[in-house]
Amino acid sequence: MTEGGRRAASAEELALADEELRAARFEAATSRLVTRLQKYREEADYSRSFVIDEAGVREELEAAQALIERIRVEIGRSLA
Repeated sequence: MTEGGRRAASAEELALADEELRAARFEAATSRLVTRLQKYREEADYSRSFVIDEAGVREELEAAQALIERIRVEIGRSLA
């Protein structure tokens, strides 16, 4: 099976990638980013309102996109 012209990973490959990704070492700043994003999600889900300025959104979005790319690289390494 392919996705976007690439072969889709098997369940076994994804399980192995998950294990290796969990073992990957990320900086403390990455943990802080994930914690902040989780806090935003919870505030948005459970509060009557949630306010963040555009500059803050752009900054967090860029950081989240960089993290996603890093995770993709780590998964790619584990599937290689």
